[in-house]
Amino acid sequence: MVFSDPLFLFIFLPLVIAVFLAAKKIDDRLAQWSLVVSSCVFYGMWDIRWLPLLVGSVVLNYVAGVALRSKKHSWILGLGIVVNLVPLVIAKYAGWLSGGYVFSDIVLPLGISFFTFQQIAFLVDCYKGKVGETSPRHYALFVAFFPQLVAGPICHHREMIEQFRQPTKHRWELTFQGLFLILAGLFKKVVIADNLAPYADASFGNGGIQSAFEAWTGTLAYTFQLYFDFAGYCEMAMGIALLFGFRIPINFLSPYKSLSVTEFWRRWHITLGRWFKDYVYIPLGGNRNGLLVLCTALFMTAFASGIWHGAGLTFVIWGTMHGMALVTERLCAGKFNLPANVRLVFTFLFVHLAWVMFRAPDVSTAIDVYLSLLGMNGPGVPLLFSHIWGVEATVSGLTGLEIFPAIVLLWWVWTKPNVHEIVPGDSRWTLPTMSAAWVAILMSITAPSAFLYFQF
Repeated sequence: MVFSDPLFLFIFLPLVIAVFLAAKKIDDRLAQWSLVVSSCVFYGMWDIRWLPLLVGSVVLNYVAGVALRSKKHSWILGLGIVVNLVPLVIAKYAGWLSGGYVFSDIVLPLGISFFTFQQIAFLVDCYKGKVGETSPRHYALFVAFFPQLVAGPICHHREMIEQFRQPTKHRWELTFQGLFLILAGLFKKVVIADNLAPYADASFGNGGIQSAFEAWTGTLAYTFQLYFDFAGYCEMAMGIALLFGFRIPINFLSPYKSLSVTEFWRRWHITLGRWFKDYVYIPLGGNRNGLLVLCTALFMTAFASGIWHGAGLTFVIWGTMHGMALVTERLCAGKFNLPANVRLVFTFLFVHLAWVMFRAPDVSTAIDVYLSLLGMNGPGVPLLFSHIWGVEATVSGLTGLEIFPAIVLLWWVWTKPNVHEIVPGDSRWTLPTMSAAWVAILMSITAPSAFLYFQF
């Protein structure tokens, strides 16, 4: 069950809200426990076999947090981190590290990367004395709150537990903002991202050997698919949380407007970048110990992010590419004064080409896609261009009209404001506009697909 599933939107979510509001009339504590139970039901509906893992993880980390607040022993912290990482490593990396000989049939527990990192941060902060007294109810809701459980954002305990401690009052303003974000995110996921998926799948699914036109169409389709899919998820997650009166952090902020790869990582998966900064980059030395240490920390942080995203050589190379770009930007800082538009295009092209390695099933396919992008298998002439140029069409399955949606999407991601820059009640969001958006969404929902970041 995903956020774009009618079962979730029209049955599960309204039912959970109704139970939550009814419980609030009795007691705030009962309402929060109802959310904990609902979150466990939501998680169990994916695969009931992994529910004990989630519940056990919450219990063990809460106990470890209590122990660390009373006795700041480093061995307790070390043991807690190991206990968190072992299931993640086994589920996510054991098959790859063993060459597929063991654990190759393990299905990755949904959201394990996210709730593992969130709880490791909690334990580290307990050890550092940054966490006050926390009730089991607040901690369970902090980890398991279903809008952010399966694909982030990776919340900090200060952001959520402090909200849970305050009595919540129903505010129509938050409800309207939540519905606006759900609508915006649903449109991006269902109408845009899901309709781009077939073009991306076709480009990466044939071994990567294709004409240049097919390669650019498919890779751009994936670049935009991933953008709107993740943007849609982040906005829907924020909107759903607002319906219960809670604000989760912004996790996506127009990353394709970035003028550098460094800026890109401040805008893409913001909370993951924050986690790596606080718990990898700074412990490695950050910017406090000279240029060499800084560059090493930058590279290792990007490298770790690549491994976090997936087990495989493609993710290692993708992280390495971004690490090298971050180091290069730091070394060249202030030495070139390129116009903003040039930096915008260069950054987008780098991110786009790096996504090829990220999406490809293996390195061989990625290399073939890169060669195709360079025209090594011919430029390709779709039907539209064959009529214009008076030559025979050499591309099947694509008409050439695909260039126009690509231009529109590029114009959108480069120039239009994101949802956090739009006031939900302004003139652009009149009743007819919102109604048209809902009609487009409902007509597009056929077989709801999971968000791409669920696989990480």
